[in-house]
Amino acid sequence: MFIYNFFTLITIIATANAVELNRQFLFNNGYGERSDKIILKNQNFSNIESNIFNGFVNIIEVNLNQNQIGSMDPRTFDKLNILEIIDLSSNKLALIDSRLFYGLINLSQINLKNNLISQLDSRTFDGLINLINLNLASNFIESIDIRTFEGLKNLKFIDLSSNRIAQVEPFLFKNLIQLNSIDLGNNRLSGFDPKTFSDMPQLEQLGLYKNSIVQIEPYSFNGSFKLVNLYLAGNKMNSLEPKCLNGMKKLKSIDLSYNRIRYLEDEVFS
Repeated sequence: MFIYNFFTLITIIATANAVELNRQFLFNNGYGERSDKIILKNQNFSNIESNIFNGFVNIIEVNLNQNQIGSMDPRTFDKLNILEIIDLSSNKLALIDSRLFYGLINLSQINLKNNLISQLDSRTFDGLINLINLNLASNFIESIDIRTFEGLKNLKFIDLSSNRIAQVEPFLFKNLIQLNSIDLGNNRLSGFDPKTFSDMPQLEQLGLYKNSIVQIEPYSFNGSFKLVNLYLAGNKMNSLEPKCLNGMKKLKSIDLSYNRIRYLEDEVFS
C-alpha cells in the first residue's frame, strides 16, 4: 500500500475553453507543480502538448473527460510515478500508443470509455501490475489479442461493453486471478469457448447481455464457483444445454429475458 503525505493537496477545476492544452494554460489557470489533480473536463481541447506534465511529480489523477482529443503523444505521462487515475473517456481517441502508460506502475484506474478505439496493441497495458479498474466500453473494438491483459494480476473490473467484439479468445482472461466483474454486453458474440469463463475463482459478475449467443456449452463456468450474477438477456437462445450452469453454487441471479427460451430442463443446474 502506498501512503501519500502531502503538505497541501491542491485540486483545481478549470472551466475556460481552449483548443490546445499546454503548460502555459495550466499555469494561467492556477495549476502548479504541487497540484495533485488535473481536472479539465468538458473543454474543447483537441490536442495536448507532449511535455505538459513535466515536473508535476505530485499528480495522482488526470481527468480529461469530454474533450475532443484525437491523439496523445506517448510521452504525455512520462515520470508521473505516483499517478493512480487516468480518465480519457468521451474523447476522439482512435489509437492508444503502446508506450502511453509505460512505467505507470501505480495506476489503479484507466477510463477510455466512449472513444473511437478499434484495436489495442498487445503491449498497451504492460507492467500495470496495480491496475484494478479498466473501462473500454463504447468503442469500436472488434477483437482483442490474447496477450493484451497479461500481467494485470490485480485487475478486478473490466468493461468491454458496447463494442463490436464477435469472438473472445478462450484464454483471454486467464491468470487474472482477482477478476471480479467482466462486462461484454452489447457486442456481437454468437457464442464462446467453454474455457473462456471457467476456472475464474473470484468472478462474481458476468455480463453477456445483448449479443447473438445461440448456445452455451456444458461446463462453461466450471470452476467459477463464486459467480453471483449472470446476465444473458437479449440473446438468441432457444434452450440451455444440460450442465451448462454446473457448479455455480453461489448463483443468485440469472437474467434470460428477451431470448427464445420457453422452459428449462432440471439438468441445466445439475
